[in-house]
Amino acid sequence: MAMASDEAATFGYDRPLKIGRDVHWVGSYCPHSRNAFNSFIVQDGEEAVLMDAGFREGLPSLVLKVLQLGIQPGSIKALIQHSLCSQARETRGHLQKLIRRSDLRIVSPSAAFRACSFHGEKGRLNVMERRDFTFSSGRQLEFFRIPFAPGADSFVTFDSHSGVLFTGGLLGSHRVPQLFWGNLEAECRPCAEKGSGRGCSWAGCPLLDMEQHHREIISSEKALRIALKRLARIPFHIVAPQWGSIISQSGNLAFLWKRLLGLRGVGIDGVAEDAGVQEEKNHEELEFVHKRFQANGGGKGSPCPSPESCFAEWDA
Repeated sequence: MAMASDEAATFGYDRPLKIGRDVHWVGSYCPHSRNAFNSFIVQDGEEAVLMDAGFREGLPSLVLKVLQLGIQPGSIKALIQHSLCSQARETRGHLQKLIRRSDLRIVSPSAAFRACSFHGEKGRLNVMERRDFTFSSGRQLEFFRIPFAPGADSFVTFDSHSGVLFTGGLLGSHRVPQLFWGNLEAECRPCAEKGSGRGCSWAGCPLLDMEQHHREIISSEKALRIALKRLARIPFHIVAPQWGSIISQSGNLAFLWKRLLGLRGVGIDGVAEDAGVQEEKNHEELEFVHKRFQANGGGKGSPCPSPESCFAEWDA
């Protein structure tokens, strides 16, 4: 199943790639693990915004690509980070030192804001729901919430100037053969005609990898459906996820939306319950805990002389 487009066939991952109007890919790719981490830079005149800075190992490559575009680090006005991982925060700290702007805006989910505050990170952090980002020219980057897809305060960023939607972990995959996919609808038709319920029977199918990626990172089927329905109202024509392939064909977008809207076993919905036996066991455990800590004598006193004696009995 050849998923590469003409762009990807001639593309080398050692240089930036234009994916939209004034938007370039500046990420990294590991051929051994077949993992692509996508960072993007949005340029507007003398100003720029960097999306998803990535990991420390890929930082030299990212900075080199930015310089190849003629963009100086000091012209970056904002860092937008859709992910909450600790390594991404570490990379962001290095970039802050490199950019050296007192007015640098950092946009992350509120959970990232709290985590950075806890760890004492210095810098101007902005919780994403406060307002969109506006360049001096008036060009806007709009933020849209997608709750629990994967985090409670997850969001996506839309650039109406280029039509690019930056989706973070959503619509991505950890394993990709190329940065761009080919015609999914045509390439997946043979498997669909065979009646395969999940798609391609080939173990290395990128579509199956993408579906599994969503089963693992999105909290539930409901969260995925709500996110997809919200994003469908945005007039984008290019999807730029944090991991995986960039999706640029309208046929591919329609095909993936249909597949993911019907995806089952996502997040907690993929956890099997041991009906009957498990419920009975859980009930017995709750009864035991209740009896251990319920008050004696009509609510007075405790069944144990002290907390230490209670836990001593448990240890025994």
